[in-house]
Amino acid sequence: MMKRKWSILLLTILMAVLLTGCQISTDWNSYYPSNQWGSSSADVSTLPNTNNLIPISDLMGYAEYTPPQISSDGTKILYRHMAGNDDNVIVEDWKTGTDSVVPWPQDAAGNPNFMWAPDGETVLFFVDDMGDEDYGLYTTNITTGATKTILAGGDNNCYYVSDNPVNKKEIYLEKLNQKTSKYDLYRCNYETGELTLMLTNPGDITNFIFDHDGNLRLVTRIDKNAGTHTWMKGPKAAGTTFNETDWTQIPALSWTYEDADTSGVTNFMQDDNRVLYTDSSKSNTAALYTYDLATGTTEKVFEDPDFDIGGTWTDLKLDKVTAVNVYADKIQWHVLDSSLQAD
Repeated sequence: MMKRKWSILLLTILMAVLLTGCQISTDWNSYYPSNQWGSSSADVSTLPNTNNLIPISDLMGYAEYTPPQISSDGTKILYRHMAGNDDNVIVEDWKTGTDSVVPWPQDAAGNPNFMWAPDGETVLFFVDDMGDEDYGLYTTNITTGATKTILAGGDNNCYYVSDNPVNKKEIYLEKLNQKTSKYDLYRCNYETGELTLMLTNPGDITNFIFDHDGNLRLVTRIDKNAGTHTWMKGPKAAGTTFNETDWTQIPALSWTYEDADTSGVTNFMQDDNRVLYTDSSKSNTAALYTYDLATGTTEKVFEDPDFDIGGTWTDLKLDKVTAVNVYADKIQWHVLDSSLQAD
């Protein structure tokens, strides 16, 4: 109530000043006589280092191209091109330079997210219904141009989780259970549209981690204080219901809310015994580690003193991280294997 009274009083004084013909100065130099801010009417061309200024149209405008995505066989890239009234998803053979427009799913009308399917011939579209943020799943075959509706946007809400390494026609996704308002885990055949319930979410699972055989091994759970905890699936766990007694919490892979956003398990290493994770609780930045699920041993892979880990590159044959990047003033890569430095 007191704040409202002061607001009314200040507004009354301002109206009185304007009605008496007084003018409120908009020149910063009237408040800072030392002229430290320069002239308020100065021409931009007279300012120093104008060559380094970014045009407002470039700074605030949309990017014409989205970052390219590489197909599973490495022969094609996928990106979105936006110019004028044109807005297309493009697939391009990077060796020949030939490109074509990916047909938009017939039943989709909303904000799109798109990505390669594991088969390298299908584009997955996650599209909502006219901006309602309830995303459905649609597909387009880049060879035939055929489109399919797997889950209609608006009526569903689903998000990509992972590929299924043992079946290139399947992915894992989270799908909203309309009755419980929780996101359950499904295996989805994006060619036939078949959905198989894998795990019913008790409501606190925020991440699912699979090994290279497509087995669900770990989940991340969030507590009431926004801390995160990694749980490992036990040998007795069966069915689609999450029973806490069949899972084991891993204390070394748990974080309070202060570090939860910059810490967590990302994926399994190729041996399916170690997991790769980031951890900001031990230092000023998020460092990269491996954790052995069998022995409980931890090994630091890389730490930048100034910036958090942004991404990694793992050599599947060597079964080790060979490069990492950090997000500084731009993305910076650090090569960890000298034999790959030239690449």
